[in-house]
Amino acid sequence: MSKEADFIRNALVESKAYVLDVGFKSLKLEELLLRIACSKTKFYAYFGTVNGLLIMVLKEEYRQMSLFIRSSMNEELRKDLCTHNIIKIRDMFLDKSILLTRYFNERNIMNQRFFALKKAVSNFESDVFNDCLKRC
Repeated sequence: MSKEADFIRNALVESKAYVLDVGFKSLKLEELLLRIACSKTKFYAYFGTVNGLLIMVLKEEYRQMSLFIRSSMNEELRKDLCTHNIIKIRDMFLDKSILLTRYFNERNIMNQRFFALKKAVSNFESDVFNDCLKRC
């Protein structure tokens, strides 16, 4: 893997750990930069904004959710039960996802600077649901 790919992967892992430690609302750019061992210039070149990085972190969490739902769905599932089962399996994933639990607990107190993140999460939710619904 390239140095760039390693840097991005490490930044995502460390950013997730940092958010789990302090939460979304208490996140501070300077502390995040120390945690991922990155200058502001490099950070903005790779991620654009703090929201850009957080969106990437949560996108990976939603990718894991989609895989979990698809692997948990019964192949013989009746069409009329599909939506119910997708939601049920999603809730099972959320119960285990500390990151998403933290996001949903803080979502209503997040200020305007998190608008792009909230919009992205809404899109991720829709994408996961629609992707899984296609498999019914």
